[in-house]
Amino acid sequence: MSSPGFKADAAAMTRAVQGFEECAANAKKTMSDLENDLVSALSHYQGSQATAFWQLHTQLQDKMRVASSELDTMSNLVNQSFHNYGSGDSTVAQSLTSLSNNVVCSAGRPHASLPTTHSVGLVNSPE
Repeated sequence: MSSPGFKADAAAMTRAVQGFEECAANAKKTMSDLENDLVSALSHYQGSQATAFWQLHTQLQDKMRVASSELDTMSNLVNQSFHNYGSGDSTVAQSLTSLSNNVVCSAGRPHASLPTTHSVGLVNSPE
């Protein structure tokens, strides 16, 4: 069972991932809309202006491809982080449970493989 703090953090992480995805989708849509507007505007240019505008358009396309690729990479990393975060609570709980089972045996005494003050000769208490 997850702790209340983890559940609150997980909910915040979910909102952050959703917010990132929404912003990334909006950025891609804006780039696509800009691309369409540029192509439409280019149809009105001729001569040297058209050539210069097409060169600018080509540079912009290259930069938007890179930006889109970076958004995809960031999206993948954010989602991977979210999935790792989501599994973290149960993983840590299992590790702590395993540790506590290894430290204390069922009789409530220190595990045989752990040194005690008696076994290392620091304290010789009457038994």
